[in-house]
Amino acid sequence: MGHADSVIVSLPLPWARELGIAAGEMTQLRFGHWRGPAQVDYARNPGNSVEVIWNWPDTQERIPIPSHHKPRQVRGVLDLGPVLAVLIGAKAGDVGHRRIPRWAPSLFRAGNQKGMPVYVCYADEIDWQYGRVRGGRRWRPGTGVDWQWWPLPDVIYNRVPHRWEEDLAPVKQVKTEAEQRGIAVFNSGFLDKWSTFRILHRVSHLRRFLPRTERMGDPGAIGAWVQAGRAFFAKPVHGSLGEGLVFCEPHPDGWRVGTQQEGRVQWAVVSQERLIHKLTVLTSRRAYLLQEKIELKTYHGRKVDFRVHLQKDRHGRWRMVAAAGKGAHPEALSTHVRFGGTVWPAEEILSHWFAHDSDTWLNRFSDVGCAVARSLERVVGGNFGEMGLDMGICTEGRLWMFEANAKPGHHIFHHPELKGRRTQWAQMVIDYASRWSRSPRGMTE
Repeated sequence: MGHADSVIVSLPLPWARELGIAAGEMTQLRFGHWRGPAQVDYARNPGNSVEVIWNWPDTQERIPIPSHHKPRQVRGVLDLGPVLAVLIGAKAGDVGHRRIPRWAPSLFRAGNQKGMPVYVCYADEIDWQYGRVRGGRRWRPGTGVDWQWWPLPDVIYNRVPHRWEEDLAPVKQVKTEAEQRGIAVFNSGFLDKWSTFRILHRVSHLRRFLPRTERMGDPGAIGAWVQAGRAFFAKPVHGSLGEGLVFCEPHPDGWRVGTQQEGRVQWAVVSQERLIHKLTVLTSRRAYLLQEKIELKTYHGRKVDFRVHLQKDRHGRWRMVAAAGKGAHPEALSTHVRFGGTVWPAEEILSHWFAHDSDTWLNRFSDVGCAVARSLERVVGGNFGEMGLDMGICTEGRLWMFEANAKPGHHIFHHPELKGRRTQWAQMVIDYASRWSRSPRGMTE
């Protein structure tokens, strides 16, 4: 229960009469994780909308509840429904520098439509003492973001964007406090490339989709890869967005080595001994793995892999929401947009390559992707709500699975033909959050 000095809930007159609540009457109110006494007032604004007025010791907040959120009486408690908080960072910083992610308005709209208010927040702006959160949301398209004190949520959707932020004290406190208070959290952390490979390699029906991969260790092990004389990648185990990627391929004068860092690729030709030394130095600074190069098919002259975006549905089952092809810039080592990559709908590329068999390939992406997600979730544990897989098709027509991301980016949804999939993504997030809601309206089983 929160520590507000007083709470007033303003109801439209028809709804108040339907609920049998008179103006000035005291009732037990539940809104999000907050539960306590509230005084009922009749709304003076037109239309069917509810407003909650929170009188905190230091401020007053007025939170309008969209008309889709019709309250109910549940065992003598006036229930305004569940609330979802989206954790977008560890520290808010200066007020003027607060930003909401580009995808957040889609969640706000989906929450309004499905009767679950959504706000975004930073970990250091959760006031556990008073049971409140400085939450931000945009009430109407084209307007600014309102940052208000909200009640603690029923469910937290963890979208902390960086691994280093995940380890900061405010984020750790969110997980600890949420567990103690019975607040569900999903997307609890990141995956690393080596653990992902080891888990999937033990699954017999998935092993064939994985490129040869090894943890980069002593010079002898690195030398074995170099002496094999085949092209390979060195990837940071905890890396993301293509940063720190190294590509090595045989060259008449030794080895041609490309290093991708800070949006640029630098090339050099080195001897075999120099390459082994370079890779040994790399692994002394951070964990790396070695992975064989797969010769990917091309589209418009660009090598292509695919981002397969998976979501949990309202029943907790994995579903493919979208698949997009990412074409690598000719001078880049990866297909990431920040390194000049281009995004196309997967259907466009697959139809070009396979004509009438394109649907068969989409189904394979979905089937293999969902099997990968289930296998990872079973071993890693935790509560995953989404996953992004990087998959590819080689020139020989084989399907490959390269990486799995527990907090996938949203660049593929920026493509005009995939914007509708973002709406579906947002609706599925709300559905899955509702499954974990502590509210009687939730769909917990």
